[in-house]
Amino acid sequence: MRCYKCNATLSEQDYCNKCGTDVKIYKKIIRSSEAYYNMGLERAKTRDLSGAADCLRRSIKYNKHNTNARNLLGLVYFEMGEVVAALSEWVISLNLQPEKNIADVYLDKVHRDAAKLDVINQTIKKYNQTLAYAKQNSEDLALIQMKKVLNLYPNLIKGHQLLTLLYINMGDYERALKAITKALKIDRNNPLSLQYAEEIKKVLESNGKSIYSDKMGKGKHIPDNGKLAYVSVPEHEDSRSRADDVSITPTHYKESSSNGGWAILNIIIGIAIGVALTWFLILPNKLAQKDEDSKAKINELNIMIDSKSSTITNLQESITELESVRDKLQANLTSVEKENEIIAVYNNLLEGIDLYMSEKHLAAYEHFKNIDIETVTDETYIAVYNAIVEKNNIIVAAMYYDEGYNNYYLSGDYETSAQYIQIAYDLNPEEKYHIYYLARSLDRLNVDEYVPKAKELYQKVIDMFPDTSTADYAKQYLKNLK
Repeated sequence: MRCYKCNATLSEQDYCNKCGTDVKIYKKIIRSSEAYYNMGLERAKTRDLSGAADCLRRSIKYNKHNTNARNLLGLVYFEMGEVVAALSEWVISLNLQPEKNIADVYLDKVHRDAAKLDVINQTIKKYNQTLAYAKQNSEDLALIQMKKVLNLYPNLIKGHQLLTLLYINMGDYERALKAITKALKIDRNNPLSLQYAEEIKKVLESNGKSIYSDKMGKGKHIPDNGKLAYVSVPEHEDSRSRADDVSITPTHYKESSSNGGWAILNIIIGIAIGVALTWFLILPNKLAQKDEDSKAKINELNIMIDSKSSTITNLQESITELESVRDKLQANLTSVEKENEIIAVYNNLLEGIDLYMSEKHLAAYEHFKNIDIETVTDETYIAVYNAIVEKNNIIVAAMYYDEGYNNYYLSGDYETSAQYIQIAYDLNPEEKYHIYYLARSLDRLNVDEYVPKAKELYQKVIDMFPDTSTADYAKQYLKNLK
């Protein structure tokens, strides 16, 4: 066990012999993580997959850097048919420990077996279609489709559970029992499977009376959030279900952020909205007044023209006066146009803030790029703009980085990986892994023209993060390039 501050090897004492840090609680946390890992390992050996998954999730909750627990959790998910969740755990594990990590082997095997990936994707499509049929009460179609799913992927626990519900809705409890028994052979302590098995046995023991349908209701236990996500998952969705298709998607590792920064940002946003609302309340009256003034002046001009059209001299005088009034009107019109431009600028900012607060970060990123900040002189506006763009850019950078990282490890597409991570690096050039994996992507492309850039990035990792394992790897790769 090593000290979390100086990375020195810890002794039996409750403090670090090198830096003196109190590590008593830290040791308890690490030991708790290892204890839950061992419990998870024992349960996995006895095919108690749900229990194992619960222990392993607790283990990485105590210590997110426990890659052994995270890798085993990925294997448990894979065995339960939750392929996307398994891949997510392995990718996070590799991110935490890039070298000497067996997760790299797991991901490489999945990546190389294109046929396996195709089977998984076909399974997910058919499962989602089965779920749709079930919700539409098309039980015959759902049953046929579900059998195809389980022929393709027999270990899909959700599939056996859904097949069980289909048989229950059809009143065929004997087949329902056989279906849920298969699920329990895969995961013997799955709570939902045990519940289904217990209720089915009660019905069979009561000589076939349909009390079970009274308890559950026809179609009521078809899961609302049961859709599975494809292996080629959408970009960085933060939850396991989306509002539009209710699909289970992979979780993404994300460090917690400071509440202080959000408080300051909320204050700045409040100031901006206040300024914008002030413009909205004051400007309409100003514009209306100017419009009335303009109409009045135009009426005066018409009267002048009618009254002085008799002689050339009077006409010349009228022309002179008209030119003067015209200049004033033009000045008024210019002022109104500028005020309209100010409203448009603030509207743009508010639209960007709305996109950001709605977590539509990519759309907000594109929107803010179209705002010409050089034309704005209002200091409050500029402060809000800079604060929002900085926060949003960090989030967008993480999204592009994750996409590039997935291409790097899951598909070995280093060219695409370099393109995505380059964008992440441009948006957040101080992030260690943006620098390191951009260097690795360029290095793995094995193109001479990218070598100087890769060397520069490796050196930047070494200079900025000298006492990290990432810097040690950068030194090795830099040495190989020389």
